[in-house]
Amino acid sequence: MQKYIYLSLFLLLSHISFSQSLIGTQSNYSGSNSLFMNPALMSTSHIYTDFSIANFGIVVYNDYAYIKGNDLRKFLFSEDHAAPTYLIGDRIFNFAIHDKLSYKPKNIYESLDLNLLRFMFYVDDKQSVGFSLNGRVYTNAINVPWEIPEICTFGTEDSDYHNHYSSFDSRIATMEWMEVAMSYSRRLFERYVHRFDAGVTIKYLMGYSAAAGNINNLDYEIFNDTNIMVNTFNADLAYSLPINYNTSFTDNNSIFNESLTRGNGVALDLGFTYTHRSASLVNKKRHIAPCMLEKLEYKWRVGVSLMDLGFINFKKNAVDNCFDFNGEVRFIKSDYDNVESFDQLLKLMSATYYEGDSVASMVGDNFKMGLPTTLRLQFDYNIRDNFYVNTTFIQPLRLLKYSVEASQQILVEPRYESVYFDFGLPLTLRDYRHFCIGATARFGFITIGTQNLATYLGFGKVNGMDLFVSLKFNFIKGSCVEDRFDACWSSDFGNKSIRKRRW
Repeated sequence: MQKYIYLSLFLLLSHISFSQSLIGTQSNYSGSNSLFMNPALMSTSHIYTDFSIANFGIVVYNDYAYIKGNDLRKFLFSEDHAAPTYLIGDRIFNFAIHDKLSYKPKNIYESLDLNLLRFMFYVDDKQSVGFSLNGRVYTNAINVPWEIPEICTFGTEDSDYHNHYSSFDSRIATMEWMEVAMSYSRRLFERYVHRFDAGVTIKYLMGYSAAAGNINNLDYEIFNDTNIMVNTFNADLAYSLPINYNTSFTDNNSIFNESLTRGNGVALDLGFTYTHRSASLVNKKRHIAPCMLEKLEYKWRVGVSLMDLGFINFKKNAVDNCFDFNGEVRFIKSDYDNVESFDQLLKLMSATYYEGDSVASMVGDNFKMGLPTTLRLQFDYNIRDNFYVNTTFIQPLRLLKYSVEASQQILVEPRYESVYFDFGLPLTLRDYRHFCIGATARFGFITIGTQNLATYLGFGKVNGMDLFVSLKFNFIKGSCVEDRFDACWSSDFGNKSIRKRRW
């Protein structure tokens, strides 16, 4: 049973991600992709309609383990695809670990955003609407003591772990869900060089699984490989998983629960933008077809958005536990060797800390899990013609006891953009301590990008990877292609393909 406990912990503590920081959302030609950053950007886009059939973003990163860049390149491109090996002590692993002498807590996350369908459409020159269907998977572990991942990797045999340690406010969470989202963006005010826009996305959420653990206070001492003394243990643990808790871990035929949706919820994204236009760029035309709208050219734009404000209420196969122990209890690993099911494991833990009461820790059969809520600030400046620079600040907000969480992030991205081609170089500071350089490019309807280019070039230490890919068909403002075959089309406006209408 010991190996199952270590394996479960290691899987939770092996990745890092940054929610909704998908590459390719900064350009004015992002269209519906900008919904990941600020729903108000939809009504200022250079696109009047788009249709997306495949988008996904994955970000994996950690500050505990790494692979050397050269080794990763050999693994990916060599003929034998040999996995890298590293000697740590007298044992061989497929990864190396960072120097533990810093004794800094580890922040570990993982995210996957899969867009199954998304489109946007300009209703008129004031408002636009959008729709999306998304699947999302998020995992995080925040403020994890430095030795916990090492114990999950090496066990408790190393005498370096045989000491006293206290941990406060460590949080681990994972959740999988689907969301159906409707978006609306509208110009609130425009006069001369000033323009204000607002946008909102309302989401219906279907939760498939979730687990969260908050360690508020943990004080323990490892005596040797088999004995651990726990002095203080204050923690909350909730889970709603696709397994039968009373079925043996080794019974692969019946351990999985066939029920799909275990919770439902709602969420919203809310955003605002202020656009400052040059006087020479102001256009007074109104009440024309969406394809004839001119692009909103500007000198600078500032935006603020509150993203993923919501939760999922898990009610099916859900358990909420609370452990609040002050005293001394000896944790003997051999007591867990005969544990065969998840239910048996939690009952044994409850009996250990509550004087033999195997159900005292259970405090509920439902719980709410918060989404990775973030406050975002954006500033975009038009340097000259098609050259821009964007600055984005992302601050996570934890609003519920149980929640998957995002990471702090500051991003500066100079870029070039045009109708058929975009290129940017995002510079990212993650968690205020990890710096990386990326690249993003759009060729017509295909966008691909990464925030950590060194991962793919084989430089330095590879702590993870991220990738954004988008396949999206765009219809650009000021381009009514069909009008070229219309008798009402005037060649005087051929450069912009603008149609002269008979009102």
